[in-house]
Amino acid sequence: MGMPAAAVAASKLIYSFRPRLVAVVGICAGVRGKTEIGDILVADPCFDWGAGKWLKNPGSDAIQFHPAAYQWRLDESLRVAARAVADTPGVLSRIHESFSGERPAQQPKVVIDAMASGASVLQAATTMKDVREQHKSLVGIEMESCAVFTAVEYSSEPRPKCISIKSVCDFGDESKSDIAHAYAAHTSSNFLYEFAITSLVEVQV
Repeated sequence: MGMPAAAVAASKLIYSFRPRLVAVVGICAGVRGKTEIGDILVADPCFDWGAGKWLKNPGSDAIQFHPAAYQWRLDESLRVAARAVADTPGVLSRIHESFSGERPAQQPKVVIDAMASGASVLQAATTMKDVREQHKSLVGIEMESCAVFTAVEYSSEPRPKCISIKSVCDFGDESKSDIAHAYAAHTSSNFLYEFAITSLVEVQV
């Protein structure tokens, strides 16, 4: 867990196996009001919410963070393929109903939009608000994807494509708990499975 470990692991996998596609799946904090528990978030773009500079304002003791969110974008062929899988009748209901534990009443939806990666677990609504202000379309926050995208982009040819699929397990605020971890891990990993068996040949990764 975390960006240093994810970057090292992804780099070692890329150089050892030369994959055509690198996918990172798992759990994330969703933006309340835009997502629900179990929703499947596909990152586009993805950025490091901790990148930037802390500055002391002239004439006061206030310290202010100035973000520098350099973004990685999802390959368009992967975006189209992910949306096609999400729109295939029966896929999301099958993922939802195949979970054997406690699950939300509603099936998950797929949201392809901005996600932020950071080094810290968030359990404070004020910090979630600060990160949300870095991108108007932010839907989720997690701890690995930007590092994996970076490992892919800095790898040598033949360079793989990269996709991040994370599902919402909480909202990063004071109500955070582990109760939905298993369901969120189930929806993200099973969406990758559906994506792999239906789309990888078509997108020619």
